[in-house]
Amino acid sequence: MADRLGEQRQAIVQAAEERLALEQQLLQAERLASLGRLAAGVAHEMGAPRNVIKGRIELLRERTDTPCEKVERNLSSINHQADVHCPHRAGTAESGESVQ
Repeated sequence: MADRLGEQRQAIVQAAEERLALEQQLLQAERLASLGRLAAGVAHEMGAPRNVIKGRIELLRERTDTPCEKVERNLSSINHQADVHCPHRAGTAESGESVQ
C-alpha cells in the first residue's frame, strides 16, 4: 500500500511539474505575441506618415505640367529622405517600388 501511495504521489508531482512548465511556455508565447503586435503597430505608425509624404510628392508631380529642375530635385530629395528615415518599406513590393 505504501508503494502504491508513493507511486501516486510521484505521478501527482510529475503532473504538477508538467503543468507548471506548460503554463510557463504559454506565458512566454503570450509575451512574444504581445511583442509582435506592438512591433507591427509601431511599424504601421511609422509607415503612415511616410506614405502620406510620398503620396503628396506624386500629386505635386502630377499637378505640375512642366516641373522645373529645382522642383523635381527638391521632390526627389524629399522622397529620398522619406526612404532613409523609414527604410522598412522602401524598395518592397508593398511600397509599390521595384525590389532589387
